[in-house]
Amino acid sequence: RGYVLHGGDFTGFLRAYSPGTLEEREATGASDAYLTRWTPSGELEWVKRFASDGGSLCKGVAVNATGQIFVTGNFSGSLALESRSLEYEGGLAKILLWLGED
Repeated sequence: RGYVLHGGDFTGFLRAYSPGTLEEREATGASDAYLTRWTPSGELEWVKRFASDGGSLCKGVAVNATGQIFVTGNFSGSLALESRSLEYEGGLAKILLWLGED
């Protein structure tokens, strides 16, 4: 399909820019994980932030043959996702997120 996914983590502010588009996110924890998707022509399509009060890290991104996106990483405390949150009070939790089709 030609899309590019880029994931990582940040502190302070994340600024993702392509001509005509600027997306900004502010970290709410020690660090926040993020995932961006870029079109084949280099345009920013979307930014997803995974915020945790104790910190979150994006460790890997994969896409399977049918276009489903998976993200692996760590978080501690409460992880805020788009429509729900996950709680973990035992230190650092491992996570695998399925984001659906790209």
